[in-house]
Amino acid sequence: MAILCGVLARVWTACLLFHLAGTACAAAPVPSPAAVARLVEMQQRGTPDYAAMEAPLRQLTRQQSPRLQARLQRMGKLHSLALVRSNGDEQVYELWFEHGRMLWGVTMSAAGRFARVRMVLREHR
Repeated sequence: MAILCGVLARVWTACLLFHLAGTACAAAPVPSPAAVARLVEMQQRGTPDYAAMEAPLRQLTRQQSPRLQARLQRMGKLHSLALVRSNGDEQVYELWFEHGRMLWGVTMSAAGRFARVRMVLREHR
């Protein structure tokens, strides 16, 4: 019982922190494949769509933009992407590029902006 209460308290605290930060803990919109593709393509060109991001992601993207842009450019042209699964509020997309594949975990805010993007290189040719 104590373990369950501890888990519930952590979940509630996380929800409260998300709420205080202006993001929803539940019922956040699911990003469309077109929105994810646009995010990737704009980052590859070196013009990230900051208006489509929540403030913490905007700040992180500004800090990491040159490195991220170079990594995405090495992957080549984005050919396609597909929703693979949902992990709670995170939607996991598989992206196929000219020179490899990546998994992107994308979380949206209640306002419909990107709140978190997690990238994992799967294969590079």
